[in-house]
Amino acid sequence: MTISLLDSLRPGSVVEYIQNNQPVMGWVQEVRTGRVKLVNINQRDMKLPLARILPWAGPCIAETSSRSEVLSTLKTLNARRESLLVSEKVFRLKSGGDVSFTFSCGVADNRDFDADEVNSDSIVELADKRLYKAKNRGRNRIVFK
Repeated sequence: MTISLLDSLRPGSVVEYIQNNQPVMGWVQEVRTGRVKLVNINQRDMKLPLARILPWAGPCIAETSSRSEVLSTLKTLNARRESLLVSEKVFRLKSGGDVSFTFSCGVADNRDFDADEVNSDSIVELADKRLYKAKNRGRNRIVFK
């Protein structure tokens, strides 16, 4: 039996979903069968299908926190996340030189396909196409759609 992250979501979880091809951070207020109610970093209350939630979660914020505390924490977490996206990583080599790199990624999973179309080759092919879209858009990009 496989247990997914979405099975373990609970009120207080910090999650991300995609809107306009950009990740948006939110705080889960309620989880019901197939749906999640959250407040996002833009101060909007949202009801989304669980399928829109990306398959990872951040820290939990106490359910007893005030809305302003939640929004402040979301803004702090998002600022950290953004700083990781725009910073160029530099490593010093033992030989004395430096190497820097950026990261771009294309993401695809089985939810991008009809049940009769999905296979590992089609997922890899779509992720590869999205990777090149990300690279064409500039450094440190992730393309989900």
